[in-house]
Amino acid sequence: MALIAYDDADAAAFGATRHLGDDALGAWREAITRYVDPRPGMRLLDGITLCRFWPEAGTALNDHYPTVATVEAAFAGAGFVTAGLEPVAQVSAPSLPEAAAGLRREAHTLLQLISDDAYAGGAERLRVAAQTATGPVVDVLDLLVLH
Repeated sequence: MALIAYDDADAAAFGATRHLGDDALGAWREAITRYVDPRPGMRLLDGITLCRFWPEAGTALNDHYPTVATVEAAFAGAGFVTAGLEPVAQVSAPSLPEAAAGLRREAHTLLQLISDDAYAGGAERLRVAAQTATGPVVDVLDLLVLH
């Protein structure tokens, strides 16, 4: 879910840093198809956690994004009910060094909502952690399905 309007540069930044390869999409496809029969033109919303290195992003998330209860209430008036809510793990990057090298602030709404100083501090924490990190970057995202 995005809180900003994307222009061509923002869309390119998003695509460059948020693309998941076919092998990383399996868990998402499986979780989504338990609730939805995807068809051309259907829109699905996603999100990503950045709070490990930018705790200020967590504050921005709480201040600017709705809770599950708020989303449920907003759609209930139109007859939607929750069909499912479950965590889905995804490999967001092959490694932390690769994630750090490909980081583009423009691609992440939450990073655009924090101050320049907060962003710089998180970028430095990420850079330091990337020097010793091993293994893929795995994020666990919540899939909320309303029917």
